[in-house]
Amino acid sequence: MNPETEEKVVSGADARSQMSAAKRALLEKRLAGRAHDAADRQSISRRQRVGPVPLSFSQQRLWFLSQLEPELVAYNISEAVRLAGKLDVPVLNWCFNEIVRRHESLRTSFDMIAGQPVQVIAPALELSIPVFDLSQFPDDECDAEALRLSRVETERPFDLVRGPLIRVVMIRLRADEMRRDDELAGVAGQDGGQQEGQEQCDAHGVIPG
Repeated sequence: MNPETEEKVVSGADARSQMSAAKRALLEKRLAGRAHDAADRQSISRRQRVGPVPLSFSQQRLWFLSQLEPELVAYNISEAVRLAGKLDVPVLNWCFNEIVRRHESLRTSFDMIAGQPVQVIAPALELSIPVFDLSQFPDDECDAEALRLSRVETERPFDLVRGPLIRVVMIRLRADEMRRDDELAGVAGQDGGQQEGQEQCDAHGVIPG
């Protein structure tokens, strides 16, 4: 602290000491109010919804295409991650459910109200991750079967009305190796939940480093 700054601090302290108790209380109240206002400006308030939420442009496009072709899978977003090491499946399940809790787009489905498609945001949604155990398969058959299962998930359409628009499947390849397949409908995939999924897994030690 330079002398000029120190002098200002000391002068400020002296000024406060010369105030009456009422003036000092008023000053402290105003300073606290400024800090509170600054914190409010930095926070992101929850969106207030009044009535049905209309579809975004990308959601409208996907809804229109799904009406023409209900079995459409072209907009599915899939990602497979191979995990080596001892996997804590309950913690992994918790990580994905925490992501779903945070992101409305992962809890969103569609419906028709008054002839218009709208978003339906579920207040809560819990995923249960199934585990397919292929550890008893011979090595050459194990990988082929894992690819077949992944293809089945990729080619399975989402029901935009019933939801959910996210699926997670675990495939146990060997005792210490698993494959995680994530499937998102196109509109849910825009939320970026896959990247956060990996960050959550890393943060909570799903696989020992």
